Amino acid sequence: MSAVAENQQVPSLADLSVGRQRRFFSLDPRTTMLNLLVINVVVLSISDLSVTYLGFLFTVIMLMTIRCWKILGGYITFFAVCQFLHLVVQPAFPNKVVTILITFAFFLSKYVVVFGTGLYFVRTTTAAEFVAAMKKMRISDVLVVPIAVMFRFFPAVYEEFWAVVNAMKLRQLFKNGWEALLHPIKTTEYVVVPLLTSVINIGEDLSASAMVRGLGAPGRKTSIVPLGFQVWDGVVVVASIAFLIFAILTKVQVI
Repeated sequence: MSAVAENQQVPSLADLSVGRQRRFFSLDPRTTMLNLLVINVVVLSISDLSVTYLGFLFTVIMLMTIRCWKILGGYITFFAVCQFLHLVVQPAFPNKVVTILITFAFFLSKYVVVFGTGLYFVRTTTAAEFVAAMKKMRISDVLVVPIAVMFRFFPAVYEEFWAVVNAMKLRQLFKNGWEALLHPIKTTEYVVVPLLTSVINIGEDLSASAMVRGLGAPGRKTSIVPLGFQVWDGVVVVASIAFLIFAILTKVQVI
């Protein structure tokens, strides 16, 4: 056996589970859920622009830590366009129709912030981490199991959708997306019907997988996923609480 082969070590299952701890910036799933809850509730319930901007800045910083640069660029651009329409276009064109559209853009910018926090949660939290965190919080399986299944359901549907689209491209059924929109009946036949069939199969596979994993089985369950609060968790929790206090003070017009 060569020296190279002797030095190579096969990673154990425990080694493969510590990827979250080896990242420079990693949060406990419970911290991420707290951040998600606070930002969503505050941004959607308070109309003050300063709260929206602060929530947006908070979300941008969080997305920068996972280095989704393309998504982050589109995210910032879309939010900037919504704010430009609301702050610049609306005063310049005081028309009723324009006002309605700009008001829609204003509320849409709030949902952009909500989307950013949800994106961070999905990108940084695996199904195993979510289940382990819920078990630590003593949450019932009635709530945990369906959400854990959804973690695997939507990515599988997304992959199946693009598989159907690629198959259509190979057969040259549609040259581009505009042609698919112009022929809704053909699109339904070639895309929606195969996708619905795939969704049914995915649901059956995930149900079987849940049974094999014993998600709904009684008794105490263990997990190899390492959970625990670290320095960054404390920073994010303090920032979330400070954001909540700022929003409350803004709501009662103290600030």
